Amino acid sequence: MIINLPVKLRALQWQTIAFSVVLLLLANSVQAQTNPPESPQMMAILKHAAAGSKENQNHFIAYASKRLQEYTTNGNNQQVLVPGKATISPLCENIGFEKGTTEGWNINGDFALVNSGTDPHAGFPKVFPGGGRYSIQLNNHTTSGKMQFKSLAKRTLQVSPTASRLNIHYALVLLNYPHDSSVAAKFRIRLRNSLGEVIPCPQLNCFYSDATGPVGLASFSTALKNGVNMGGGEFPVSYSAWQTTHLDLTALMGQIVTLEVECNWCVFDYDWAYCYLDADCNGPDETRQECVRFPHTLLAPSGMASYQWLGSAGAITPAGQSSVVCNSPGMYTLQCSPVATCSQFPLYYFYKIAQKPNAAFSIANLPCQLVADFTASVQNPLTSSGLHYRWNVENTIYTGSVVTHTFMWSGLKSIQLQVKSGNGCADTLKKYLQVNASVKASITAPLGQTITQGSVLPLNGMALSTGTNFSYQWYNEAGLYAGNQAIQATVPGYYLLEVKDPKTGCRDTTGIRLWQENALVVPNVFSPNGDGSNDFFELNTATLPMANVKIFDRWGNLVFEKSVSAERILWDGKNKRHENCSDGTFFYIIEGRAIDGRSILEHGTLSLFR
Repeated sequence: MIINLPVKLRALQWQTIAFSVVLLLLANSVQAQTNPPESPQMMAILKHAAAGSKENQNHFIAYASKRLQEYTTNGNNQQVLVPGKATISPLCENIGFEKGTTEGWNINGDFALVNSGTDPHAGFPKVFPGGGRYSIQLNNHTTSGKMQFKSLAKRTLQVSPTASRLNIHYALVLLNYPHDSSVAAKFRIRLRNSLGEVIPCPQLNCFYSDATGPVGLASFSTALKNGVNMGGGEFPVSYSAWQTTHLDLTALMGQIVTLEVECNWCVFDYDWAYCYLDADCNGPDETRQECVRFPHTLLAPSGMASYQWLGSAGAITPAGQSSVVCNSPGMYTLQCSPVATCSQFPLYYFYKIAQKPNAAFSIANLPCQLVADFTASVQNPLTSSGLHYRWNVENTIYTGSVVTHTFMWSGLKSIQLQVKSGNGCADTLKKYLQVNASVKASITAPLGQTITQGSVLPLNGMALSTGTNFSYQWYNEAGLYAGNQAIQATVPGYYLLEVKDPKTGCRDTTGIRLWQENALVVPNVFSPNGDGSNDFFELNTATLPMANVKIFDRWGNLVFEKSVSAERILWDGKNKRHENCSDGTFFYIIEGRAIDGRSILEHGTLSLFR
C-alpha cells in the first residue's frame, strides 16, 4: 500500500518525515488486514505528529503506532463498549439523577456524579442551573493512567401517555486540536428503537472540525485556560455551556426506546472531550404555578435556541431573553425552540404567577414578665381579607392575627408565624424572643418584728424566683445600709430590700417595719394653755396597730375617748362638749394589741395644769 504525501507536508522537518516513514512502513506491514487504514486517517496521524514540539511528535508517533495497530485489528478504532443488561425504567424516575444515584441508567466508561462546583476550564456550573441537585460528568480530561476513552449513558424506557417528553440538558468541553470530522472527539444524543435502529429525529451530533469549526452547536466559546493532550501538547479549549434538546416521543407512544448520550475522545484517544448531563420530564404545555414577591424573574429552560415571552398585555421586551422580570400577578407564556427537535412547532410553557404574602409580626411584652402579645401583619400590597394566620409558640398552636402567650419559664423562645392568602400562597417567619422571668423579693424576720433597746434583730432576704447569683441591697430610714443577703438590725424603723438578677436586669423590692418593744410612753402631766409647750397629752402608739384610750375625771366621768389605728393619739384637755376641763388629777385606761399579737392594758393617773 502506497500513500502519496500532499505538497503541504513537504515543508515538515526531516524529523517529522522520518516519523511519517515509520508510520507508512507500519501501515504497509498490516496491509493484509481486512480493513487497512484509509488515507484520511493516516493523513490525520501525520498532521497530528507535525504539530507541537519535538517531544510531542515523539510521544504521538509511539502512541499512534499502538492505536493504529488497534485500528487495523478492530477495523474502526472504536473502543467496544459492552452494554449492560437492558432494564426498562419508568420514563421520569431518577431521569435527572435526583436520587443522588445513577439508578435507571446504564453507564459505560468514565463518569462522575456531581452536585456542586464549576468546570475547571470554562467556569460554568457543573450542575444544571434550574434543575435538581445532581448532574453527571461523562468522560474527563485525565491524561495519566487513562484506561477508557469513550463514555456512554443509556436508558431503556417505554413511552406512555403520561410521560412522553424529555428535556436533555448538557454542557460540553473539548480540546479543539484541529481534527477533521472523521477523527474529531464527539458528543451524541440518539434514540434507538426496540430493534436497535437509530431513530432519525431528534438526534444531535456535535464536534469540533478543522474545516468548519464547531459542528452541531453554534454556541461554542474559547476557554481562558488551555488544555493538555496525552502527549503534553497544549491547545485551546472550546466549550458550550448548558444547552437543552427537547425529545417529543409522542409519535413513539407505547414503544420501547433507548436513549443514548455519548461523549468520546478523538479517534486516536489522544485529544479529550467530556460533558455534563442532566434531564427532566418537564415538558411544555404544563402550567407552572409560582408564589412570588415582586419584582420577580421568570426563568426559561436554559439552552433553547430562541425565546419569546408573552404577558397579559402582550409581548414582553426585550425579546429573545431566557429570563424576564414580571411586576404583577397573572398568566405568562413562554414560546421557545430547543436546539434540536423534530417538531415544526415551537414549545409553549405557561406560568401562573400569584403574589406571595410577606409575613411579619411585632412583639409586645413587659420587661421581666412571662407574658407576651404577638400581632401579625403583611408587609406587601395584599389586603388583610382572606388571610389565615397560624402561630407556633413553644409548640402551642394559635390562630388569629393577635395572640397572647404565657411562658412557663425564662429563656430564648422561638415564635413562628405562617400567613396564608386566599390564592394559596403562604409565607413563614420565625423570630426568637429572650424571655426573662420576674424576680420576687421577700424578707424573713422573727415573729413580732420588735426590737429591744441594745439588741439586734436578724433580717434575711430571699428571691422567690428561679435562678442563682442574685444581688441584695438593704436600705433603712437613714440611707444605704448593707449589700448582704442577711443583715443584723439594731434600731427600729422601716427597712427596704432590693433583689436583682444581674443576668437579666430584673429586680423587685419589698420592705419591713421593726418596732421597738415596750415603746408606749404615757406622760403624767401636761399644760394645755396654748403657749406651745406641752399643750397636749400625747401617746405614741406606733407599736400598737389598734389602740383605745379612755380618760376620766376624779368623779369618774368619761371626758375623752379615742380608738384609732394611728401612730399617735392627742388630748387637748377638753371634755366631750369641747369645754376646758378644770385643773386636777385625771385617770386613763389604754387598751390595744401589740404588733407581735400580745394584748396591751395600761392605766394610771395624769395631772392637768393650765
